[in-house]
Amino acid sequence: MRTEQYRLTAQNIFRSLRHANLHCPIHMATPPFSSLQLLLSAAALLSAAAIANNDSGDDGNNNYIRCTTFAQCCMMWGDNSKRCKRGPCTNTWIMRKFFSLSMPRDSITFWEVIMTIYSMVPHAVLIVIIVETLLRSHRYTRVFAILLPIILTVVNTVILVKLLGDCNECPRPAGSCLVTNGLPSGHAANAVGLWIWIVLETAVGVGERVRHWTMSRKAIVIFIATIVLTPVPYSRYFLGDHTVLQVAVGSANGLVLGVAYFFFVRWQGMHRAVDAFARIMAHCIKFETKDDFYLTHGQMPLASGGDGTMADEMASDNGEGKNVGARAAHTTEQKSQTSYVQA
Repeated sequence: MRTEQYRLTAQNIFRSLRHANLHCPIHMATPPFSSLQLLLSAAALLSAAAIANNDSGDDGNNNYIRCTTFAQCCMMWGDNSKRCKRGPCTNTWIMRKFFSLSMPRDSITFWEVIMTIYSMVPHAVLIVIIVETLLRSHRYTRVFAILLPIILTVVNTVILVKLLGDCNECPRPAGSCLVTNGLPSGHAANAVGLWIWIVLETAVGVGERVRHWTMSRKAIVIFIATIVLTPVPYSRYFLGDHTVLQVAVGSANGLVLGVAYFFFVRWQGMHRAVDAFARIMAHCIKFETKDDFYLTHGQMPLASGGDGTMADEMASDNGEGKNVGARAAHTTEQKSQTSYVQA
């Protein structure tokens, strides 16, 4: 049934793309909004598949009954359950099906609000990165930041959850408003995976090799990533949507995949694939993606307006603006000499 839904969704979006003439232009000019429309359509397809796969399962589980009062929650799930402590959860679609969390509905405390916000962070961060990429920074680093959560979601939701099946530790805690299996925690995997990748890129990757950030700037970036992403796993346990084991497995999975991803994007084959994809995007839909990942600091192109890289901003802060012209000329000379980075 779910496979049929995916097929119908893909067919509908394909028809929309075909009617909009969003194909590779050869003899005709591409409208200025075509790249944005195509990317949004692709994002809609990915979102539809992800939401359907992470659905709370209400329509397919008619025997599941949610409590509506604190007393009923304690009677149904026991005095020691998270549902008894938190009370009934909201029945809104966006919380249960899009963000996949059991948000308390009555007598909400300060920490319940904080933990609810943290449970929304993996989705919110991805949305912010996508919007920022579409509107401002068409760069390799943003593409890699978008690709990582998608890979983590596929590995966790499509592969691991299916392989584990109905294991003893797979069900969510008693009283969770989400009725799908909870091992491993996808929120924890996405948050920890993105966090470790940002830390590595900042400390020894792009932040060091390309942008030459100072120690203080690196510390600020790592600190912000830590306070934004690392509390996510605990928020899942706090709200009663995952057990400690489910959160631990998801976090470990995200940690391993995040480190592996750091080396994977430096693989020569990945470099060539990304370059080829960028050329196709630029030729077909006039959406240019600039390389700010594989180049060295001396090869970084000078961008105008609000599309400048953080390396350019840092250079001006350090009084190196007078060398910008030389760097731009150096970039032109070495444009065809960019070496692939071996993992």
